[in-house]
Amino acid sequence: MNILIDTPITRLFEPSAADLDNSTSRRYLVATDPQKLAITVIQEELANEVDGELERLTGKTIDYSAGHHHYNRIGYCLPENEGLLHSKLSMRKIVTDPHDITLSLWLQCAIDREESAHRSEMSGEQIVIYVPPQLATRLRQIALVAGKSLNALINDELIGFAQDNQ
Repeated sequence: MNILIDTPITRLFEPSAADLDNSTSRRYLVATDPQKLAITVIQEELANEVDGELERLTGKTIDYSAGHHHYNRIGYCLPENEGLLHSKLSMRKIVTDPHDITLSLWLQCAIDREESAHRSEMSGEQIVIYVPPQLATRLRQIALVAGKSLNALINDELIGFAQDNQ
């Protein structure tokens, strides 16, 4: 999937302690908004392409994958958020294809602090579901309007569906 960096990354994210490790050019960032639990990893190839100057990504479309980061340790998240579930965005390379979502919208849909505290106690099986990009974009929009993360929206809908079909 592709994400448009519509806002300078450094306005939304700041380097994490793990970012101080100079053994790799990979960058680790955490959301500056204290209510959003989000981690961004900028892979080596992309970081090298912009010489580590993350502001140069503004206006670019980036190939990415998104998911969750469980069992966060100090260094990859803020100390006060250790152990809480975080949304994770891994950016790989600049592309010329159209974007599916913007960085600002992705961050709005990221797990919030209150939701993460609740969800860290949940257990279950993780299932990967692939949906067409247009559907993923529409689901993110619905989640945003509902004030939920995409995963919380889908989880709630699937639980409702299962209860309705017992």
